[in-house]
Parts: sequence; structure tokens; C-alpha cells
Amino acid sequence: MAVSALVPDAAGDLWCGTTTDGLFHVDWKSGSVVNYRHREGDERSITFDDIGDIALDPEGNLWIVTVKALDLFSPATGMRIPYLTEGVGPPGTAFGRLSVDRTGALWWQRGRAPTGSRAARGWPPATLPG
Repeated sequence: MAVSALVPDAAGDLWCGTTTDGLFHVDWKSGSVVNYRHREGDERSITFDDIGDIALDPEGNLWIVTVKALDLFSPATGMRIPYLTEGVGPPGTAFGRLSVDRTGALWWQRGRAPTGSRAARGWPPATLPG
């Protein structure tokens, strides 16, 4: 298993994105490890198990970028909403890096553009419904 992203949360737990096995939550206090994977037919599971990056927002939600989509994931419920579905693109175009600024806006720096430059796109803060 190859780890692609590591993000600590406010409780001191660790979230690990992998390239083949989805998302892992490591609770250091209890010693438990929970694996969140894509489940065919379950629209609330993560979109794809190949995770490029993850970021934590001020609300405690995780943003997950995969080769297929950008997901907003609730650690409290273990569910996600498909925030942005990109579809499968050429290698290196769907991944990139995620960042959440102090206002809660999400920034996604995608793979290399044809000119060799990098383009970033931002979205205002968002929350999971209900």
C-alpha cells in the first residue's frame, strides 16, 4: 500500500489517503484503524480508492481528490457527497494538491497544464447537508 497523503485532525488522529486502498482513519488513543473504500452502488462511499490528496477544512470535514472526482467527506458520519465530478482525464490531470485557507475556501492545484504552468482553482466554503 502506498500512502499519498497524511492529514492530522484537531483530535490528534491521522487521516491517510492511499493509491489503492482508499482512506484510513487512525485513532491513536483507542488504537483503532478504520478503512473507507469505494463500494459499488453506494453513492455515499468515496468515489474511488486511488486518492491523490486530502485536506481538512475548518468544520472538520475532509476534502478528497481522486482521479475521478473531488469529494467532501464527513468524518462524523463516514459519508461523502460528490462535490465535483471531473471524469477520467489524461494521466496527471485529475490529481494535484488541495489546500483550505483560513476562510474555509478550498483550493485545488491540478496537474500540469499544457503550457507547463500550474493552474489553481478555488471554491467558497461548503458544508455537508443535514
